[in-house]
Amino acid sequence: MNQPKTLVARSLLCALTLAAALGCQDRTVPATPAAPPTAAPLFVFGSSAPLNLHERVLLAATARFPPPAGSARDFPPAALDAAWDTAVRGYARAFGSMFSPAATAAQRGLSRADAARFCAPDPTPVVPHAVCALWPAYQRDQWAKDDAKNKAFIDRLQKTRPELWQAIADDLVRLYGMPWPKHPLRVEVAAEVGGPGAAYTTDAGYVTLASTDARHQGDAGLEILFHEASHLMFAEVEKALAAAGEKTGRPVPDALWHALLFYGTGRVVQKHIGPGYTTYAEAQGLYTRGGFDGFAPALDAHWRPYLDGEVTLDTALAGVLTALPPDDRGVDP
Repeated sequence: MNQPKTLVARSLLCALTLAAALGCQDRTVPATPAAPPTAAPLFVFGSSAPLNLHERVLLAATARFPPPAGSARDFPPAALDAAWDTAVRGYARAFGSMFSPAATAAQRGLSRADAARFCAPDPTPVVPHAVCALWPAYQRDQWAKDDAKNKAFIDRLQKTRPELWQAIADDLVRLYGMPWPKHPLRVEVAAEVGGPGAAYTTDAGYVTLASTDARHQGDAGLEILFHEASHLMFAEVEKALAAAGEKTGRPVPDALWHALLFYGTGRVVQKHIGPGYTTYAEAQGLYTRGGFDGFAPALDAHWRPYLDGEVTLDTALAGVLTALPPDDRGVDP
């Protein structure tokens, strides 16, 4: 049907007016912008029956610090004392240290081991066969208890200030000059874990935390989680520390790198949580005993300014070394 000329002219005028107002832009409706990609998770947590039994035996075989006198052992029962002693001796021979290459391979092999196939008929080759005498009783009597503790710990940890996690990670990447180790970083949780802090990290990139250790609860658990991740990001700082020692002619104390890590990661976590948070090293008295004794004044005077963005890494490390007594050869507490 033909339209009246006046109507056509009026429509054409409206179209020209609209085009001018739009600057002759293409008025095609733009596509809905894609949602920004979701950040990859920083951590993934696991609780494995084979690894939990392994950690119990490894702790007994390699721990630098024995459990407190009179502490109760919940596994194994007395009837398995002989089997336990045999397994512990086998672990001591096989691993020697919880940080040995053999122990690292065992942790990697057991982190996702199939419990249904473990010790059936032989254990995963990375652990001594003697542990299999403990496996049926552990599965039957202890694993459900350990797994419940581990899962409760993981749940509490994941609910501890999750809104801060990415910002903490970003600060550590910037300060330590290395990328985040991997996305996600695998964290194995076990009821009992060796090491003086009941937590450790292997060079293969696995973190292990004890779920039952009182030092790992609340905000301190968050710091320990990022502390262990920081072990995998500290190589550049260690290189710079060695170079500072050569440049200044000062000896580098054996434990200084670890004190720097404790102080640095603790300070970052404290910055994000707030000044009311006491860092792990301070709460546990690490700067007043053992290998860190006497480090705090030098760290406060020279390492903290680097963390606050006031000096360069090289300047900070040279300052720390110069401020320490020249004969200080501290070892890890």
